[in-house]
Amino acid sequence: MKNENQKKSEIPTLFLHQGGINDVEIESLHGCFQFLEANPKYLLPHQLTFYSIVIFIKNCGKHFIDFNEYTYKPGTIFLIAENQIHKYIVDYLSDGYVISFTSDFFNNSETDISLLNQYSLFNLNFPPVVELSENEQKLIYPILKLFREDHLFYIENKPVLRKEILYTMLKLILLKIEVIKRKQTEAITNKQYFNEYYRLKITIEKNFLIHRRIDFYSKLLCLSEKKINSISKLFSGKTVKQLIDQRIILEIKRLLVNTSLSVKDVAFKTGFDDIPNFVNFFKKHTGSNTSEFRNNIDKS
Repeated sequence: MKNENQKKSEIPTLFLHQGGINDVEIESLHGCFQFLEANPKYLLPHQLTFYSIVIFIKNCGKHFIDFNEYTYKPGTIFLIAENQIHKYIVDYLSDGYVISFTSDFFNNSETDISLLNQYSLFNLNFPPVVELSENEQKLIYPILKLFREDHLFYIENKPVLRKEILYTMLKLILLKIEVIKRKQTEAITNKQYFNEYYRLKITIEKNFLIHRRIDFYSKLLCLSEKKINSISKLFSGKTVKQLIDQRIILEIKRLLVNTSLSVKDVAFKTGFDDIPNFVNFFKKHTGSNTSEFRNNIDKS
C-alpha cells in the first residue's frame, strides 16, 4: 500500500496549444473526444489554464466540474473557468461545440474583464450551467456554426484582422450567454437579501483560508450571526459554517489532485496546523481519507 504522503505525478494540466494552435478556438465535441483519446491522460480529471465553454446539441450524459457531477441534454452549456478541474465522459452519441480561449486573448476592455471576473458567466458563486430553451437554441446555434466556419477559414488563410474578427464573434457569444444566464437567475437575484448573500459568498471566497468563524463574517458584513445564517440557508440551504467548510473541502481536493504536494503540505496550505485534525475534517466531509480520494481520482 502506498504511503498517504507519498508524492506522485501531478494532475494533468491542459494548455490551449496542446489541443490547438491558437489562443482561441472552437472545436466540435467529437473533435475534442478524438484529442482526449489520443492523449489518454486527459481522460482523467485535468486542470485547465484557459476558459472553456462546452455546448451540447445532441444526446444526454454527465460531466464533472470541480468534483461535482452535472447532467446535460441538448441545449446545456457548461462554463469552465481557468484553473478549474473537469472531466469529460467520452460518448460519440453526444455532439456539440467546445469554445476555448485564454484570458490574454479576451482582455481588451473593462467589459471583457467584467465578463470573465465579475459577471455571472464564470463566477464561482453561480452554477456553471446554462440551459437553453428551444428558441434560444435557434438563436445561438447558427452563431456557433458561423464562428466555427470562420475560425477554420482564418486558420487556413490567416487574413488581415483575423484576431479582431474572432475576438468580436467570441464577445458576441459570451454576451448572448450572459444575457440568457441572467434571465435564468432573475428569480433568485430578485429575492430579498440576495445582495447580502452574494456579498457573503465573495467574502468567504477571499477569506476562507484564514477566517473560519462566523463572527468574522458577521462583523465584516454588519449583520448578526443569526441574520447571515438565515440568509445563507435561504439561498443555499446551508449555514455559513457549512459554506465555509464546503469551500475548504473544494480547495483541499484541488490541492490533493495536484499530487506533487504531500498531505502535510496540503494541510498547511489550507490552514491546518495539526495533521490528525486535517485528516478527520476531510474524512467527516467526504467519507473517505486523502489516500482513498487520490486513488479514486487516479482510477476515474
